[in-house]
Amino acid sequence: MISALLVKEKYPMLPVLEKMSWRIRNHINHIDFISVREKSSVYTLRPFTSKRIFHVLDPTLLLERNTWEILAKTKKKRKPYLLVYRVSGNEDVFKIAGNIGRRLNLEVVYINNHKPAIAGIKNIRRVGPRDFITLFRDASFIVTNSFHGTTFSVLFNKDFVTVPHEKRGSRMIDLLHLLKLEDRIITNTDQIGEGYRLQVDYLIPNKILNIERKRSIMFLQRAIEGITE
Repeated sequence: MISALLVKEKYPMLPVLEKMSWRIRNHINHIDFISVREKSSVYTLRPFTSKRIFHVLDPTLLLERNTWEILAKTKKKRKPYLLVYRVSGNEDVFKIAGNIGRRLNLEVVYINNHKPAIAGIKNIRRVGPRDFITLFRDASFIVTNSFHGTTFSVLFNKDFVTVPHEKRGSRMIDLLHLLKLEDRIITNTDQIGEGYRLQVDYLIPNKILNIERKRSIMFLQRAIEGITE
């Protein structure tokens, strides 16, 4: 009973899912292999099936850094910059980026394809897939509230902070806890005082990522081949 209450408190979607429980159980038990990208989703789905639910990495993380670098554009000489990738929501992303940018003496560059321009920073428009990868690869620091902004920061071993999205933050929080990078989670500017360590040590996170990548690929291979044991 206590564990069930804790799950409901941590995963607010559970009451909604429970209202559809008969439909979910009916459909999910016709699936041979069940995998989810967020560890928290394992607990969310567990009440609806006795089948094993596998936690696997997001597809972006199944590819190694050198594969993504093939898609990037040729590196050009430019002024060092702090990259902001914000999908929506929290305006504190810009305050945090400005704070860190001043500390590191970096130009703040914002990927902004569709939103109104933000004053005081460089807004970059018409960013395609290759431009996107290139901007992450070449950034000196990254501030993001996006899950995939977080994954590419990790893939390119960048110094970064993640400001979890108000509605979709569990995905990035789960990932950063998995990789022992929970100190990269920032919710307000007070957390980045003078004592905050801006540099990221990737020794342990890269080891964990490699293990999880192999495990995820193995699951996918077994699922494709229909191997249940």
